[in-house]
Amino acid sequence: MLEVKRDCRFSRSSHADHFYASVAAIITSKLYILTARQIEFADFGDSTLFFEHLKRAATILYPPTCVSCEVSIDENAGRPVDKAFAETWCDDCWQRLPESWQRGCPKCGSLTKRPEVFEDRCALCRDLKLLFDSAAALGNYHGLLKELVLRMKRDMHEPLAQQLGCLLGHRLAQHDFFDQADCLVPVPIHRRRRFLRGFHAAQVIAEGVKSTSGIRICSNLIRCVRLTEKQGTLAGKKRFTNVKDAFEISSLVTVKDASVVLVDDVMTSGATLSELADLLKKAGARSVHAAIVARGIGSRPSEK
Repeated sequence: MLEVKRDCRFSRSSHADHFYASVAAIITSKLYILTARQIEFADFGDSTLFFEHLKRAATILYPPTCVSCEVSIDENAGRPVDKAFAETWCDDCWQRLPESWQRGCPKCGSLTKRPEVFEDRCALCRDLKLLFDSAAALGNYHGLLKELVLRMKRDMHEPLAQQLGCLLGHRLAQHDFFDQADCLVPVPIHRRRRFLRGFHAAQVIAEGVKSTSGIRICSNLIRCVRLTEKQGTLAGKKRFTNVKDAFEISSLVTVKDASVVLVDDVMTSGATLSELADLLKKAGARSVHAAIVARGIGSRPSEK
């Protein structure tokens, strides 16, 4: 069970929610709203109705575009896109994403045909010492998914990161461990690296997962206390050595008997997630799972 020892903010508050709630409270009677067909007279005693009309007006002024390719979305009936994502993904990009029914390796999350051959491990992870209990990924790091992750990082594209998090949240809903999760923990980065980037991808992805699940985010549960080399510049076992003792758990929170889900954009060797899982389990966490947008498939432990 996750407990706060004293007042501690787990995630940034949503100022936008408070602002729109205030606007809805001020509007107590009637407004004229522009709709697709006519100017209609509407009663806004119900704040939900207010937001529905506001959304309709915004759609007229700013037609939805695909978060991936940025083309205008044709909202005709019969589209292959899941209803929950009909206003954010075009048909072409949606069909290029990994299929939600594809089975992933239960240990490392890679989409593979035969994970059962190695006792619920795939060829990518059978020789790795992964300390988290299981992992789930939106897909392997190639094709459109790779393009999206690279663009998200290069352009600091928060709307794209949010949408990838929403997709990941839907994927996680298919896993039993997610039903028991107490909190989401974005994989932390060192404060200097975060300042230089101006963008923390794992945090925004976690917010997308939260929007589909309601599970709270514990952003300050773990912090990075040592500036490490970039994992992408290292190979094999050096990645595990690089992150050793690079993190510490906040003294403000206890994770005893808690089920924690670590959230990140890409996992290749699993070194960072394993280090965090080891830290959490030593602190008393009941279970630790990994939720990742893309499973990299380019690193093996035998590499030097």
